[in-house]
Parts: sequence; structure tokens; C-alpha cells
Amino acid sequence: MSKKTDDKYADEPTQVRSIIKQLNNDKPSKVKSKEVVIRADGTKVIRVTKKRRVMLSESDKKRKGRKQFLVALLIVFLLTVAGLGLFFIRMATMTGESYVAKQAAELKQLWGASDLRVVGNGVSGDGFHLDSLTITFPESSMVQRVEMNGIEAGLDSSTFFSGHLTGDLVRVKRIFVYLREDAKKLSFPIRQGEDLWDFRRVECEDFNLCFGEGEKSPVSVEHSYAYMYYPNNAYRDECVFCLKDGLLKMAGWKKIHISNGKFSVSRVAIEDFALEGTTDTTAGKMMESAVTRLGIYGSILDQGQLAGPFTFDSDNMPLTEFTSGRVQFFMSAKTRAVPRAKEESKALVTLPINHPEPQFRGDFPVKELSITEIPAIFKLIEHIEPQRRKTYTPPTIHEALIQLDHVDDAITIRIEDGRAVERDVLEIKCDLSVDELNTLKGSMSFGLPAVYTHAEYPDGMADPILMEADGIAWLTTQVSGPANHPQDDSDILEARAAEARKSRPARIPFERIDVDNLVEQMRASRNTQDRREPGSQKDFDLDKRDKDNPFETEQEREQKSQAPTIDSGMEDDMLTPLSPF
Repeated sequence: MSKKTDDKYADEPTQVRSIIKQLNNDKPSKVKSKEVVIRADGTKVIRVTKKRRVMLSESDKKRKGRKQFLVALLIVFLLTVAGLGLFFIRMATMTGESYVAKQAAELKQLWGASDLRVVGNGVSGDGFHLDSLTITFPESSMVQRVEMNGIEAGLDSSTFFSGHLTGDLVRVKRIFVYLREDAKKLSFPIRQGEDLWDFRRVECEDFNLCFGEGEKSPVSVEHSYAYMYYPNNAYRDECVFCLKDGLLKMAGWKKIHISNGKFSVSRVAIEDFALEGTTDTTAGKMMESAVTRLGIYGSILDQGQLAGPFTFDSDNMPLTEFTSGRVQFFMSAKTRAVPRAKEESKALVTLPINHPEPQFRGDFPVKELSITEIPAIFKLIEHIEPQRRKTYTPPTIHEALIQLDHVDDAITIRIEDGRAVERDVLEIKCDLSVDELNTLKGSMSFGLPAVYTHAEYPDGMADPILMEADGIAWLTTQVSGPANHPQDDSDILEARAAEARKSRPARIPFERIDVDNLVEQMRASRNTQDRREPGSQKDFDLDKRDKDNPFETEQEREQKSQAPTIDSGMEDDMLTPLSPF
């Protein structure tokens, strides 16, 4: 029995069958459509519409395709003509004084300004130019006035379609920002609506900022190059300002030559503020060791104090720069920078917005600390090198940590126990106060290892003028008088000690002291005595202190680790009480 199939051409070859099906699909035929129609009497009938389908030839198909292409081309042409027409109409309407006046009125309302003046042509061709733009803000604003001169920018083509000034870079020849003289807190101008100008970067050749319009601004930035951009597509929500060159002036202080500055401005704060520079005018021509460097870091939240305090770091600057010139004759030192990658500086500066000069406080790492003009220092010489009493130069502390603060109108200077030690031979600590009249008062202590003083008398006791505590013999004096030439009570202490020496054995001549044995005793005492209170973070051990030196740079630490090891015999020759400094 033959197999039934629905294909009536099944008996034909495959190729023939395919050709027949194709011809049947393309042949004219009738297409039927049905719809339901309701008559007037309410009856429903089905209407059948028949439409004959005509078979198209290849030429008919090509003709139809050309018509469709021409129609599409005509539509594109009309849209292009309409766009160009809109472009030129917009370009014509965006030029002239009327457009500039309209922009000024809208910009005034946008920023809540009390007055706005514009001078210039505005849009010209594909560029934008203004001779000057001055914005004055109401008394409630921290900003008093902003002046811009020489504004130029290239415009994107989208400007003439959208009606908004759009481009990549705006160049401004000069900007002056005047803050109100009584401004103390950060406040941002009120922005209402969308920005009228959409530029991604702003460059200024001469940026200036000051308080008030007089020459007595407490803080000012002058003639600095400024650059502003929007990071990470944070358009209008955050912008970054960069400063280079120019001067930072603070009332009552030296001019700072800006090397670089950077800070972010959001809608609620000035964040990651960093300004670095030097007080040297020709830093590039000076020796590296002589260059002074300083930096001010911090942030200001909305309604936060403009005066700070901000974190402050300095290097190679005289200590008297931070003490209003006081104590410069009897205490001298230079600051030493703390690497920010390791530990941020704990010194702070408050800008002179509420004070006649900046105020510095906190921890100041210093180097080359020297104490002079203190009578007690000469009493101490007798216990170090008595044969050099007349020619002895006061010792220099290689590194120390000084704490500065302000109490009322006086500057306090403090060196805590263990913060100023030179090779474990001499230690200094003090708690001083210097008022506006440069009058000094407080206490100073000078310490020596007890093994030094034990060797001076046959009974192994310290000299009566010294007080021994935790392996250190201290000479503690009360200091007072003018800071340029202070006096202490060392003469009174010496008179008491002279009376006490009458009941003591005769003093051993210095040349009869066994130096080698004394050095060994000092080393043993140095490495076994723990002069720190329980829980202290810093050990008095000299070797450990050198390893954990908080003021030592990574380069210095690497050089020290690569230095050759010194045997004990060489150490005896290098570290001797006869020439400890």
C-alpha cells in the first residue's frame, strides 16, 4: 500500500517540486478578509471582502525600493535643513547685548546675587568672550564679591541646539575673590535651578583671594595659577581646585611661596585641603639642607571655622618662627618634618582671622636644639669636662620634641622627660611660659647619667647640687626674667651644695677617674634601667630608641641598617665622657 501524503507533488523530483511551490507562492491570487456588520434591523452578517494579489516582477520590486529610498532621503534632508535652520537661528539669537543681558539676569537669580555686571560680546561664532564679569553677593553671604577678567572659551556644537553654553575649557586671565572682613565660618552661595554654563575645566593665570578690600587682610592668596576640574564624572557635585606658585600671606608671619596646593569643594565642605610651600625666595639655588619647607592640611565643613585649626608640618624652620620671635636668644632649634606617609604631624596652626597673628601649638619635632644664657648650664659643665670650664660651648641636642601651646596671651614651651636626650649623656626637660612682654618663668632641668657623678666622690654619691632619680642626676632650677637673658636660682643651689660638701670626702681629680670602667658602667646602666613609667610606649634604651626613632626618615633608617657593625673596642673610643658631644 502506498504511503499517503498531503504533498500532491511528492512524486516529482525535489528540484522540480521546489520550483513549482515557488511559482505557486508568487502567482496572483485572492486574499479574503472577513468582518461582522450589524444591519439597521439589528441582525448581524459576515461581510467577506476579496482582494486580488498581483505578482510583482523584479523591475517592479526595484522601482518600489527606489521610491522608498527617495522618501527616506527626503525626510533626512528636511530634518537636516530644519536642524541647520534651528542652528543658525539659535546662533543669531545667542549673539548680541540682549542675549548677554538675559544671561546676566538668569545668572544673578541662580546664585542669589545682589548685583551682577557683564562687559563683553558673549557668543561670537563658535567662541565665547567676556571682558569682565562681576558678581556681588548680599551681606548674608561669606563671599562679598567675585571679579573675573578676560574670560574666553570654545563652544561645542551642542550649544546652539540646547541653548546652554557648553564646552571643555574656560580660560580666565584674572580672578579676585573677596571674602567679607567679618567672615568666620564657611558658607556656600545659594544655587537655585540648573547651571547656565556647562564647562568641564577652568584655568586661571592670576588667582587672588583675600578678606575685605583693604591691604590688611589676615589671610590672602596672591598671583597664583589656578586650575579647576570635575573628578570621576561628579559633574557639579564636586570640583577639585589646584594651585601653583604665587604667595600665601598671613598677618604677623612670613610670606609663603606656594609650591602646590589642592583641595576638593563639594556642596557641604572644603575637603582634603593641602597647601605646601617654602619661605625661601630662591629655594632652587640653595643647598638642600638649607631649604625650609612647610605644609598646611585639613578640611572645613559647612558652618565650620575658617581659622582652623589645621594640621601643620614644617622642616628646617627656626623654632622662633612659631613662638612669635620669643625665646630666640636662650633656646634655638630647627623644625624637623614628620613623613606624612608614616605619621601625620601633630602640630596645629590657627590662622590669624580672630587673632593678630597665626598661633602654633602641638608637638614640634626639632633638631639642633641648643640652650644658652642659662647660668645653670655652666654649673653642669663642671661635671662633664672641668678642664674646659672657660671655653666650653653649650651642647647641642641632635633631636628633640617640643610641645607648644597658648594659655591666655602667653606661649608655653614644654619638653617632657626623655624627649631631649643626646647620646644618653645629657638630657633636658622644661616647663616654661613666655608672655607678651617676653618675660620668662618656669623650670628647667638638666640631667646626667648617675654613673658620671658617682665617680666624682670616693663614697659613690652624687654631688649635693644634683638630685638623683632613676639613674639620672638632675640639676633642676627655677627660671625667670627677660627671655633674652633669663636668670635662675643655680647660685642659691650652689651655695647650699657648697655647705653640704664640707661634710663630704674630697672630690676626685677628673684625670684620675677610670674612663674605660666608667663607660662600661654607663652602658650597663643605660641598657638595664627602664626610666619610663609603666605602660609607656617608648623605652629609654638608646639602641631601641634609634631603631624606633619617630623622626627618622626611611632613607636614613636604610642607610643605618647598611652601615658596618662597630665592635666593642671601637665603641669605647667613640663614646667617652671626656668628649660626649
